[in-house]
Amino acid sequence: MLHGERIVCLSSLAWHGRPTSRHHLAREFARTNDVLFVDAPTRATRVRLSQLDPSTFLRLEPPPHLPVVNAVVSRMTLPASRRLYERAVVKVVKSLGWRQPISWNSSPLDFSWRIGRLLRASVDVLHLTDAFWEYPGFGPDQRRHLRAAAQSADVVVCTTDSIRDGVVELATPKRAPKVVGHGVDVNRFSPAIDRPPPEGPITAVFVGRLDRRLDIDLVESLARAGVRVVLVGPSTLPAADGARLRAAGCELPGEVPYDALSAWMAGADVGIVPYQLVPSVVASRPLKLLEYLAAGLPVVTTPLPAAAELSPHAVVADRDGFIDAVRAVGAAERARGDADRSQVRNGRVSRVRSESWERRAQELSAVIEEARSNG
Repeated sequence: MLHGERIVCLSSLAWHGRPTSRHHLAREFARTNDVLFVDAPTRATRVRLSQLDPSTFLRLEPPPHLPVVNAVVSRMTLPASRRLYERAVVKVVKSLGWRQPISWNSSPLDFSWRIGRLLRASVDVLHLTDAFWEYPGFGPDQRRHLRAAAQSADVVVCTTDSIRDGVVELATPKRAPKVVGHGVDVNRFSPAIDRPPPEGPITAVFVGRLDRRLDIDLVESLARAGVRVVLVGPSTLPAADGARLRAAGCELPGEVPYDALSAWMAGADVGIVPYQLVPSVVASRPLKLLEYLAAGLPVVTTPLPAAAELSPHAVVADRDGFIDAVRAVGAAERARGDADRSQVRNGRVSRVRSESWERRAQELSAVIEEARSNG
């Protein structure tokens, strides 16, 4: 594990909200290193440096970005916003007395793609957890920025083989990218293991952001087929889609505290990942796959390559078989005796126990140390 380093984490998301891989890994690194977590700029941010826990963990809220009304305005405002962001990061790092820190960049598209060079980083790490090039709105500027970040980085780290292959094709990094997968905090979710089976209809839970990845038709059909569907998380869905889901009987409690997710999982028979098979989703490895298993839940998912690694605990079903799979898995879970249910649930937890965030931080540390030794 890295020790005694100074690490600047350039995040694609803000610190508040449901944690992502950057949040978890940054916490692990902050146990033995000084870490500066830099939020992605928004229209509402104001420049502020604050201390997180532990005392070696700092958070920088950068200057707000200028308005982005359309593509034409964006071409004028984004360069100015990027310069404001860069100056704020460099100024804070300098004020802390950090010289040549490790630059750990997971937000290379618009604001942070030059930061490694500006900080004269001892190691410049590009960390890709998404296939950005498959996202709507990924245009020539984002392609150019991502290519520049990948080619200048000392090492590119990806969470899946698909993302690794995509960035190699897109950017030709100076060295072969490394793969370090997502982790899970088993202790956070394991209290759900001892839950009794829920009463009433088979209950399927989804935890995460409700966005364009969701197969709305499939979720609506699942609810209309008599399955209780609970979708826990913030929504960026069009209002019409949210109305459709509620009309079908889906429960949408919205965002809940991260510490409360275990309780929501405890009230379900099965965790679901009803995603559309668009390229960005196929390339990903959703955190919820590991979190469901850490809570002892069986999983039913549309055909994501990452889910195949978790068989037999994750059942992969296409759209035609998804509803029947949820019903069958949920019914099998309820039919188990107490001893069998406990054994099966613990088996799911055991499957993901070795995939802790501490282990992922150790793996990422080894990659960084190797990059440093290679010059």
